[in-house]
Amino acid sequence: MANVVAMPLVDAAAPVPGARLRTRLAVWSVPAVMGVLYVQRLGAAREPGVSTWKLMLIGLSIWYAWVLFTPIVERLADRWPLRGRRLAWHVALHLSGSVVFTALQAFTAFLSSALLGTAPWSLVGFVVVEWFLVLLPAGVVVYGAVVAFRQATVTRVRLEQRERHAEQLMLALRDAQLTALRAQLQPHFLFNTLTAITALVRDGDSVRAASALEQLSVLLRSALRASDHHEVPLHEEVARLGPYLRIEEMRLGREVLFTTDVPADAADALVPAWILQPLVENSVRHGLRTSTKGGVLQLTARVAADALHITLRDNGTGLAPNWEQRATLGYGLSNSRARLAALHGERAVLEVRHAAPHGVEVTLVLPYRREAT
Repeated sequence: MANVVAMPLVDAAAPVPGARLRTRLAVWSVPAVMGVLYVQRLGAAREPGVSTWKLMLIGLSIWYAWVLFTPIVERLADRWPLRGRRLAWHVALHLSGSVVFTALQAFTAFLSSALLGTAPWSLVGFVVVEWFLVLLPAGVVVYGAVVAFRQATVTRVRLEQRERHAEQLMLALRDAQLTALRAQLQPHFLFNTLTAITALVRDGDSVRAASALEQLSVLLRSALRASDHHEVPLHEEVARLGPYLRIEEMRLGREVLFTTDVPADAADALVPAWILQPLVENSVRHGLRTSTKGGVLQLTARVAADALHITLRDNGTGLAPNWEQRATLGYGLSNSRARLAALHGERAVLEVRHAAPHGVEVTLVLPYRREAT
């Protein structure tokens, strides 16, 4: 069974990473530049003697203070989300928070003004209150914007987490379904093979029975090596058919001529593990076994239009009148179609039809994919 990494359910209280310092600096540079223009106009009107560069530094300090405030506001937004039964209370808390941070912003404006010599330290209360009244409308809006952006980011991240979790669950479900189908198929194949070997033992043909057991051991080793993979390269799948057909030849008492035409690009294509064996088994059991002439089985593969086309054709007696009803009751075709649907959905096709002048032709179309190197 392929390994599937299970994702934990999303914790509604789990922290969501905030923006990096460089990102915050870049974001707050926009209002900082606008603040510089505003402070220049305000300073030119009230204190025309103040240098322009000092006014620029004051304006930058006012808005770059939000670089430090933003992570704190984000934590408050996570602590007091704008949803749920306590929405009104959280809104009131955030309004109080916007007032507090506007006051801090006003103090930052005074501090920069005092350090630059444009405001005396003795007027700290008056200057802070003046800046507070000037900055309050914008401060409330900016605080609200930070909270809203944080809420939107948290919602988006948690939605993505839930989508990834749902996708992981779907993959785990598909993997479990494929494993169940393979677990259903392989005992069926093993039972039929052991039945054939038992018949050889009862007939006293110990040499062929021993040879059949050797071929079965080759198949079982191959099955164990591929037990963790739902898909294998086509050349591995074709190689498994050799030992299986040797067992069927001993069971039939005559040779089955098996020919392949698989170019290199098709040989490396991924196919569901053990997808060909039940198709070959159907050809032998329902076509070649009852045929009076030598059995011929041809397998061809081609890559065209990003799809792998596999054709399996025999020269047996053809399809029985009620073959479709029998196929729904057996493991071969129904199991193969279920596995194809689980792996590829509607992109995979499995068709069975009469082959002229006699025999059966099975066509398998899969999305063309190769093993990652």
